[in-house]
Amino acid sequence: MIDVVSSPLLSPSTEKVLTTTSIGASGLGMRHYTSGVLVLTREVGETIVIGNNVRVTVVGVRGDQARIGIDAPREVPVHRLEVFEELQAANRAAAQVPNDLDVLRDLPKK
Repeated sequence: MIDVVSSPLLSPSTEKVLTTTSIGASGLGMRHYTSGVLVLTREVGETIVIGNNVRVTVVGVRGDQARIGIDAPREVPVHRLEVFEELQAANRAAAQVPNDLDVLRDLPKK
């Protein structure tokens, strides 16, 4: 089965083609974008597992907002996309070397 889907998570002008795959004897259907974005339908209280140690549970749904709980080890960073993008931009800015290294000459000497 192939579906064409638009998602608010993707660029508004982007449509992705989905394929449906069944897993195991339970016939659990998984839909995934051919680009690698996995789309699952879950109900409140249901959980998905990422890797061996990250669990994402649907805690509640109200209108067009879903509340999710994420259980992950401390060493696995978990951020909202907008926070992650800000962190990445700050890291890129901090890693840039100034074009004019003469500013180092003006620093106080110890």
